[in-house]
Amino acid sequence: MARKELINLKDAIELYIQTSEAELKSWKTIYGYEDALKLFLGFCGNIPLEDLNEDHMRSFVIHEAARRRTVNGEEVEYSTETIYKRYKVVKTLVRWLHERKFIDEDISQYTRNPKRDVTLPEVLSEDQIKKVFRLLKGRDYRDQVIFETFLYTGIRLGELAELKIDDLNFETGRMKVFGKGRRYETVPMGPMLMRDLKSYIDRHRQPAFPAEQAVFLNKTGTKLEQRGVQMMIKRLLKQAGVTKKVGPHILRHTFATHYLRRGGSIEALRKILRHSNILVTAKYTHLMDEDVDSDYVRIAIERLGKR
Repeated sequence: MARKELINLKDAIELYIQTSEAELKSWKTIYGYEDALKLFLGFCGNIPLEDLNEDHMRSFVIHEAARRRTVNGEEVEYSTETIYKRYKVVKTLVRWLHERKFIDEDISQYTRNPKRDVTLPEVLSEDQIKKVFRLLKGRDYRDQVIFETFLYTGIRLGELAELKIDDLNFETGRMKVFGKGRRYETVPMGPMLMRDLKSYIDRHRQPAFPAEQAVFLNKTGTKLEQRGVQMMIKRLLKQAGVTKKVGPHILRHTFATHYLRRGGSIEALRKILRHSNILVTAKYTHLMDEDVDSDYVRIAIERLGKR
């Protein structure tokens, strides 16, 4: 039988959010949960949990597909990706309620994932990468090393911003990052990146106080926050004439695509990007050059935009 502590949907959602916060899930993940579940609650109303059924889930998807939002004065529909993500949050909530015996049955098993359009990630060409490196000449050396770190490792914005000096192991050639899932993982560094990181740390990095551990610092000598990194990369890419959706994540896509083009295996890439599902990594195969033979092409990711 279901537990009776939770009697309505609102209580269930609040407890689920609190539990997710206690599990130290990222603020971005929590925000996504709150946004989707607020919409679901608004659609269903504060119904008793015992009344929750698969029709609520199906109807919610239909409702979201019919909703519109205003962009630049025009009414536009939500993308299939947005609807899919909101449905997945609801599905996760339902499964969580069933696992903890707040409901008797996992009603999500009777629903199907909504269709989503397959969109290929935007990437930088080698010419664009070379242009960025030309722009970086004469600028703050820190900016060049940040760009290289994104481009040559594929790490995420939050992971780069949280890098500490002790996370860089120049003997093993690996850096430790605090990744998604709130856990530490290691990522390989190539010889050129290690050389430039050492040069930045030894000659250019000026901490405000000796105990400062952040690798990348702002002008005051304290940790450079995510927002600062993001704005720097956006400005740099726009100055290079990149008209795509710009930001640090385009460099992760660029790393992945060029890694495969240089003969890297998809399984090795999955491990570097730390994807739990290889199907997520597989999207990059659509961007590969057809004439690449991974049996003969040596990986040389650090030759990207070689100056």
